[in-house]
Amino acid sequence: MVSLCICPPYKEVLVTANKIFFRSLMIGVLGLLFLGLIVFILSTRIIKPIEATTKSLTQLSEGSLDSIKILKVDSKDEIGLMAKALNTLNNKFVSIADFTREIGQGNLQVNYPFDSDHDILGQALTRMQDNLVKLNIEREKQDWLKSGINGLNVQIRGDNNLQDLSRKVISYISKYIKVQVGVLYYTDNVNQKLIFGAGYAFSKRKELNSVIDFGEGLVGQCAVEKEMIILTEVPKGYFPVKSATGSADPSNVLVYPCIYNSNILGVIEIASFEEITDRQIEFLQNAAQSLAIGLNSAYAKDEMEKLLAKTLEQKEELQAQEEELREANLELEKQTEILRKSEASLQA
Repeated sequence: MVSLCICPPYKEVLVTANKIFFRSLMIGVLGLLFLGLIVFILSTRIIKPIEATTKSLTQLSEGSLDSIKILKVDSKDEIGLMAKALNTLNNKFVSIADFTREIGQGNLQVNYPFDSDHDILGQALTRMQDNLVKLNIEREKQDWLKSGINGLNVQIRGDNNLQDLSRKVISYISKYIKVQVGVLYYTDNVNQKLIFGAGYAFSKRKELNSVIDFGEGLVGQCAVEKEMIILTEVPKGYFPVKSATGSADPSNVLVYPCIYNSNILGVIEIASFEEITDRQIEFLQNAAQSLAIGLNSAYAKDEMEKLLAKTLEQKEELQAQEEELREANLELEKQTEILRKSEASLQA
């Protein structure tokens, strides 16, 4: 049996094999280049933005707002939307930081940059701002009250009689709370009367004397009830404020009692063109307590002076009586001597 064998030429096989090899090599190189291009595109459009976003988020979580850079991503895919949202969040945190910095520096009138009605953090910060404003107003009021009472105590302190104390106190109070007229009465509890102590820019009213009975008018009624009285519709001519150019009538009057150990010791009456504020009333409440203590001391001083004057008067009367008795004794001795000499003469 005869077998036939076909053997291609060696050179042709080698050429064909080389062609296949180079073709495969070209395909591989092109594939690698294409893969590199894909990797480059992924790195540029996905990986780097993600790395930048991660870095910004890390800085944001650490509070390093000044070092965060704005992400520049032009794509409109999820990566671009994420970068845009992060930029917005960063800008929001910067605005919040600026807002809180202004608050910390004492600027409580700064406006919070609301972006929507759903800004819960902003609502919480503005509530904090409102509370700080209220606390600041209360602190300023307490400082004003404290300063005013300290100044009043300086006026009360010292060796004052009732007239001097009244003059200094009513002038200080009227100026400090900025009212147009002020009057201070002190009491004569024995006779149930109020005595005019002193006035500030006060013109005496014809219908009232310097001595007011308990229960007479607003001042007398205040002394009876021992409570504050406010009058907002003041009758014309009740409390005229006069100046070189004319006169005017205040529209608001407040009368406040000065009470010490449940005893009425005085009454403060003020008048103002403006509505009397809660702050002014609160000051008068505190001032009346300090003034009542001062009035009590002044009463004690006046009583001591009266007692001393009475003692001196009694001493002078006693000295006069002693002088009269001494002179009477001398006269008696003279008469006795005359009688003795007369008897001796008769006996001789």
